Amino acid sequence: MRSGLAFYLVTKLMPVTLFVDEVGKNVTSMELEALFQSFHPSQVILATHRSGTPLGFAFVVFANEADACHALEQLQGVILAGRSITLSRTITPVTDNGRER
Repeated sequence: MRSGLAFYLVTKLMPVTLFVDEVGKNVTSMELEALFQSFHPSQVILATHRSGTPLGFAFVVFANEADACHALEQLQGVILAGRSITLSRTITPVTDNGRER
């Protein structure tokens, strides 16, 4: 059984990141930010080549679990620029001192 402060911190207080796949290559970071804005993300990252060309996926970081869950439920399969996006939760690697690796 998981219990204690460490489990609480990891599940409730650590940032939650969603992976957004099937993002159209013509979607801008502003469009992606607008789509997620009502769920209060702390960061929206559109993955791009060094040249700036989008790779077709993104990451959206949330400060809390509730906002991430709402976004995942409400935006799964939404059509963005003619494509149905898919969302999944990522697991952020954490070291013993709570920092990302």
